[in-house]
Amino acid sequence: MKYFPETPVEERPEFHRAAKDFLARAAPKVVRQFSPMARVKWHLAASGRGDELVDLLHYERENPGAFSVRGLRRARIELPGVESSSLPSSVRNFNRSELPVRGKLLDLGWEDGKLLVKGYAYIPNVPSATGKRSLRVAVLRRQGSRSTLPLRIRTVLEPRATAEAKGALHSYDWSGFEIGIDPSRLRVRGQWQPGTWRLGIGIPRPGGMSVGSITKNNAGAAGHSCTRILDDGVRLVAGFDRNRLKLSVDVVPAEIIAQEADGETLTVTLRSRVTTPAGKYPTALRIDHEPSGFATDLPLQQGETGADGWLRHTARLDFADLPVDGVRPGKAVKYRALIVFADGTTRRATGGAKHVTGVHPLPEGREFAILTDGAGNFTPQVRTVQPLVDSVEWTAEGELLLSGVYTGPAEQMKMVLRHTGRNEDRPLPVEFADGRFTARLRPDTMPTY
Repeated sequence: MKYFPETPVEERPEFHRAAKDFLARAAPKVVRQFSPMARVKWHLAASGRGDELVDLLHYERENPGAFSVRGLRRARIELPGVESSSLPSSVRNFNRSELPVRGKLLDLGWEDGKLLVKGYAYIPNVPSATGKRSLRVAVLRRQGSRSTLPLRIRTVLEPRATAEAKGALHSYDWSGFEIGIDPSRLRVRGQWQPGTWRLGIGIPRPGGMSVGSITKNNAGAAGHSCTRILDDGVRLVAGFDRNRLKLSVDVVPAEIIAQEADGETLTVTLRSRVTTPAGKYPTALRIDHEPSGFATDLPLQQGETGADGWLRHTARLDFADLPVDGVRPGKAVKYRALIVFADGTTRRATGGAKHVTGVHPLPEGREFAILTDGAGNFTPQVRTVQPLVDSVEWTAEGELLLSGVYTGPAEQMKMVLRHTGRNEDRPLPVEFADGRFTARLRPDTMPTY
């Protein structure tokens, strides 16, 4: 099929007969699963319409995956040189799954107390509205429930949508959007309750409406989870499930609030709700390493009630009990930390409002580092000595200030900025003093190729 235009004219009738025989033997359900363009090509081939097939294949080479969608009550494919009325309805008509929403997240951040979601969403090959009068809807749907929250969506110009579509037939410049989500609307009957909300974008199309999710980006804020404290012990985690954006309200029964070490032992302080059900009373802090099978449960010792009204608990970990095989430059042993409850259930140990990162020196040039990720997980690891960023802030002069801990020799440490898209490296000036480092940069003045 691909090289039919180059096939000698005298050999084409044999191809037409083979195509007709193939469609006669193939189950209609199988043929219906072909892409819309493939259905048209096979129909033309089986019908002996060689000239139209040649023109269509030339068009496809110049416009891969591009066609027009027309219709009011039923969406149908339209291609240059092929009269759509000459095609059977099973060939020309689309089903709902063939007109999906293509959505991408471009930025995710907080502004005036709202989660601001920026991105673009369109239906490939479907005529897109121009200007700000775009008829689209946005909604949050609570997983496991019928609860939905309609959202106000603002249409913005976003040329990246057209550029990333890599096609010259259609323009999706006005498929950009901005959505502000007020987290207070995620309360259920006025109370914070654990739950996951998924963002959906609905776009009108011939024959109805397509609804789809927004997928993560490859880099930047739109490619990583982020966490915000909504109330005491209540977090909102903007993350991804199978690369699709989701918002999780996490009402934590227990969390880590501090850690310190005396050289041989790590002491971790947790807090738990006084009013928690008996089954959700924390009993241990589990540290495990799935690849090696290592796991240890550190019993929790209950302390007094803090000024915040939460119970305090402590767990102690001997550094000597941790396996360190395989630790070398560039290769760390990464552990999980889980809180074990009285009913036998567990949850990933997360940090509270204050970050609990840090590093503690170990023998033979190693260190025990405690990191956190975008979801706020408490993540310990044993590694060779490396810098650990524990503070990121913008100065009034527009500089991005990075600072953190580094206990190794400063003369052997250099820092670079690496662009994840183009793999460009740029030296990053850094200052070391008293076991800490500070680096400053102005993104708007960074040299580029």
